[in-house]
Amino acid sequence: MNATNGLFSPSRYHCWRVVTSQPFENFILLLIVLNTILLMLNFHGAPLEFQDIRSSFNMLFTLLFTIECIFKLVSFGPRVSEQSEDF
Repeated sequence: MNATNGLFSPSRYHCWRVVTSQPFENFILLLIVLNTILLMLNFHGAPLEFQDIRSSFNMLFTLLFTIECIFKLVSFGPRVSEQSEDF
């Protein structure tokens, strides 16, 4: 395999370095905590403006978690587990 293709590409390596860094992991953990708090703020009879703000933040968190997923798929690649015997 060529050094600029596949597993050894420089862009994939840089993506892997970002994804495995401690600041990135801490940022994702912070997003998870903030998203959990946002989910706890749901209550019956909430004002419409509050629901709109919650919806906007929910979309933001969804976008950020999707970007994280794409980065991890690029850096680690898709993997299939052979250990599961459920299927």
